[in-house]
Amino acid sequence: MSHASVRGLDAAFLHLENASSPMSVVTVIWIDDSGTVAFTADTVRDLVERMASHTPEEFRRPQPGPRGRGLVWQPVVVDPDQHVRSVVAPPGAGVDFVHRIAAESSGRPLDRERPLFRCDVITGIHGPDGSTVAVIATFHHARNDGLGALGGLARLAGLTGTRAHTVADDAPAPPTTSVISRIPAALATLGRIGRATRRRRQRLRTGRRIPIDPWKTPRLPISRSISDAREVGTLDLPLDELMEIRRAFGTTFNDVFLGIVTGGLRSWLGPDCPDGPVVALVPVSVRDGSAVSTNLLSGYFAGLPVHLADVEERVRDVAAEMEAVKERHDDLGRAGLDGLLDVIPWRLVGHRFGRYCEGGRADSGRLVANLLATSLRGPGTTFALGGARVVAIDPFAPIFDGITVNVTGLSFAGRFRIGITGAPGVGSGLAALVVALTEAHAELLAVARRLPPPGPAPVPGPA
Repeated sequence: MSHASVRGLDAAFLHLENASSPMSVVTVIWIDDSGTVAFTADTVRDLVERMASHTPEEFRRPQPGPRGRGLVWQPVVVDPDQHVRSVVAPPGAGVDFVHRIAAESSGRPLDRERPLFRCDVITGIHGPDGSTVAVIATFHHARNDGLGALGGLARLAGLTGTRAHTVADDAPAPPTTSVISRIPAALATLGRIGRATRRRRQRLRTGRRIPIDPWKTPRLPISRSISDAREVGTLDLPLDELMEIRRAFGTTFNDVFLGIVTGGLRSWLGPDCPDGPVVALVPVSVRDGSAVSTNLLSGYFAGLPVHLADVEERVRDVAAEMEAVKERHDDLGRAGLDGLLDVIPWRLVGHRFGRYCEGGRADSGRLVANLLATSLRGPGTTFALGGARVVAIDPFAPIFDGITVNVTGLSFAGRFRIGITGAPGVGSGLAALVVALTEAHAELLAVARRLPPPGPAPVPGPA
């Protein structure tokens, strides 16, 4: 199995990590093993061992490249005992106990001398939907994005003698690139940026909506420096209610999700709510169905209209903003984004970001966003893992200095669970944000049910 260069967004996540900003994605998998063979830490160790034998390329560690140029993924033998920990919950323990461990794991960096993952298996709990076991799976964002992690979970659930579809061991590794070799890609990217800028000017002249720019991010009390301490929380919504809202407004599912986030933020910020939009960084997947273990992400900067009091107006404004940011994203194109990510000197950027964090500059410096918000489509039905039924999944993603709140939604088996990661003491507290988002959903559903039913779909014209 060959060494592969760490490129693009994967390299960014490794170089931007520091003591206060571990780039860890945490997933809590709630399992019901009642009536089946007991699900324990040994079950997970066995699954990890089997997966390592089927897809060894997913178990690597980052190391300096030849002559210190960049980073490469180095193959390494996996010892499941070093990655899987057993925790016996105290009597009566439930969601709060599990979430405290998940929050601690979110703020604790992974050991780069080993493959970048760890699992805490908590038994003897009383969790959602009758779950009796919780698996807290923590992995580095440099190894995978959210949908890629779900793909890995699906492969764990269905491993057979057939090899999973991933990058072949004998595939040629991308060469470790020098600055000079990146010049053509950099020039091509600059050309795409120039064309995108010209299209933006054309839209301005024609009066079309222009999405918010990151340098207009307002400073809020939640925009501050953080330590490695974390809090997490969740809310559980019926997926059919969100689909009902989507149909009533004629928008996308992501517009509904961001509408709930906008309404929740408006209430949660209270008197600190700005008189204009807040800026959300909205990661989006560009996966084509492959199971390749890497980040296949893009993203938008979107203005969320927390200043608008009318619920319907807020959702319409979110939909218009997202339409505009998608046009801007398409102007640059996926190839342009890849080229841009691949030529950025992430080692230097990471060094500057570390000084930014250590100096507490997020308390007064320029911001690029106020929060992160993203929604993921998970499995439509429950499935078995190690012979036991998975009943719910909670997603928690990283936060950073200046961006102290991350709201991630995941659909799974007819439910939509929203996981929130935050820094302790931010705003009026994470529990209050969970309540605000729950109320925003109820408010949006009530408005959707008062809207007139959507008319018939237009008859398509000639091809």
